[in-house]
Amino acid sequence: MEQKQLPLPALVHLEILRSTTDSKLEELEATRKEAERLEISHRSIIREISTVQAASQAVTAVAICTAHANSTQGTEQRALQAGVQVLKEELCAKKRALESIRASALERRCAHNACTE
Repeated sequence: MEQKQLPLPALVHLEILRSTTDSKLEELEATRKEAERLEISHRSIIREISTVQAASQAVTAVAICTAHANSTQGTEQRALQAGVQVLKEELCAKKRALESIRASALERRCAHNACTE
């Protein structure tokens, strides 16, 4: 079997095509690596966004709980103040009753002392 030889310009043309193909393959490989790097960066950014969103939701939840607690605390404080007011009024009423009892006892004692003199 005889090997057929290509004319010299055809060989040069094939060499140029091979060189161009090699160059394009290198560019394609570099582009693929850059795409992989960008994909990794994209996933990292997505994770960071998720983390920030979770933190934002947590802050919102804490703010809602704090507002509710403050509201509840205000309601409890008003209820306690009302309870204290009721107790003060009861104490004043009992104090007046006690003073009335003391005054009656004092009058009886004075009346008793006047009778015994």
